[in-house]
Amino acid sequence: NDKSGSYMGVVRAFFFMLPPFTFSLIFGIVVRKSTSHFDDNAQQFLKGTGFGWADLTKPEVGEFSTGDTYSSPTPLFGFAILLVEMAVYTILVWYFDHVISSNRGTDERFYFFATRNYWENLCCKKKAIQRRRRQKEQQIRAEVEYQADPKVDDSINQETLKVIQDMKDGVPCRGIRVTNLKKTYKRYPCGIRSKKDVYANRGIYLDMSENELLCILGHNGAGKSTMISVLTGLTAPSSGAATLGGYDIVEEIDEVRQIIGVVPQFDILWDELTAEEHMRLFCRIKGVPEDEIEDVVVDKLTSVKLIDVRKGRTKTFSGGMKRRLTVAISCIGDPKIVFMDEPTTGMDPVSRRQVWDLIQRLKSKRHVILTTHAMEEADVLGDRIAVIVDGKFKCIGTPLYLKNNFGDGYRITIVTAPENIDRAIDLMEKIVPAAKLLDESGGAITFTVPINNIQDIAPILKLLEKESKDTSLQGDEDPNLEELKSIVTDCGLSQTTLEEVFMLVTGKKESKKGSKVPQHREPSPDKRISEVITEEYSPRKFEEDKDYDDSYEKKLLDS
Repeated sequence: NDKSGSYMGVVRAFFFMLPPFTFSLIFGIVVRKSTSHFDDNAQQFLKGTGFGWADLTKPEVGEFSTGDTYSSPTPLFGFAILLVEMAVYTILVWYFDHVISSNRGTDERFYFFATRNYWENLCCKKKAIQRRRRQKEQQIRAEVEYQADPKVDDSINQETLKVIQDMKDGVPCRGIRVTNLKKTYKRYPCGIRSKKDVYANRGIYLDMSENELLCILGHNGAGKSTMISVLTGLTAPSSGAATLGGYDIVEEIDEVRQIIGVVPQFDILWDELTAEEHMRLFCRIKGVPEDEIEDVVVDKLTSVKLIDVRKGRTKTFSGGMKRRLTVAISCIGDPKIVFMDEPTTGMDPVSRRQVWDLIQRLKSKRHVILTTHAMEEADVLGDRIAVIVDGKFKCIGTPLYLKNNFGDGYRITIVTAPENIDRAIDLMEKIVPAAKLLDESGGAITFTVPINNIQDIAPILKLLEKESKDTSLQGDEDPNLEELKSIVTDCGLSQTTLEEVFMLVTGKKESKKGSKVPQHREPSPDKRISEVITEEYSPRKFEEDKDYDDSYEKKLLDS
């Protein structure tokens, strides 16, 4: 009974908002009346008088050793407070579960409960989703008018136009369709724009109607993992639309999660569980019938060569073994669509090949999106390859399409003695006029031949067969080719690698135009002075020179 009349009423009201405080108050009253307890004033144990129904409505009164008296609310009042708190906290949990991104993956607006969509989903979800889908498609048909951009690759224009046209025509997609997908991480809340906002995805268009494996290449931070997070429902898109198996990733995310499998960038495993226990756990989560679980566990673990360690705890596994187990888990439940975010990271070559075999079997009946930094993996597995840079696709197509359209063409490498290098370069200029010198070091000389001049490679094929016994061919050979054969100790012909295409598309490497004349040799007298300056004194020659600066280049060009 505070007599100061100050802030104690506010303090008591605050403590009553805490369920533990209210519960301990009721518990203390019951204990003191029903059991023996130590009394501070009497300094001895006193026997309780018992707690009956009538005591529910009686407040507890007493006196402290200081002479101040006190009275506590009745237990019945405390129970009423607890019921009110239960209702309040239940509402708060329900509300914050919708507006804060947590285990549900995506968040909703703070006023979601006041929207028509929320209450429609509770009453008639299917009809509401169909209505909103029609509205979204109509909006896309009305707003999206795409004009081919001459600054981007034709493959991107074609992919974009196909997606938009199918949307306008109402063509269903049983695989993956992404329409102008954007994801922006805001620096400030409430949609406030800032220069510090991070634009992870900047308008992605993609159509995967047929069963295929799309391999996405990109440097760190290009937007690969963000795209997968959005498509799998872990993150809400800022704008745009996407459907997986005909289900919208925003409106029907629960249905989407039933038909997908995911290999996350980082393994989600429990150290104390065995490989078999992990498989059984995810089989039940995926709804696999109980009588089929054992067969699924054996089949999937066998496919990734982990059947012999099925009883081993994952904390004893190597990084590659954990990765293989994650790949096996993603295949549970026969998903129609599988996302693999760098699935072979940390694997040795043998394990990598085993996982490749599993992925090859998977993609025959499914839609697979795979991200990787391994160009060989993309070349082997990818039906199509997309290169993403700064949140946008730069090109998309088969590996051969990318090599032919973005590569330097074919590479010719010849090896000769150091004293024969100059002569070998002269002979190559005469035998293959389209060849451009790319590199010369340690006796190995590399030339490039554009894809349009493939016919010029014919003499090099004879050089590769310099031990041929076909005298009819030998008699007609060019003397320059005969001389080149005599001084070349080894020769190779190859196509542009996917790694070089990737470096060129992402802007990490300038297109090497090459030069018919090596930089350390004097040019022919009949060359124009402009060609001399361009080839012998180009900025590329001096870009690694510590003493080079712009003023020197200007003086040189002026001269």
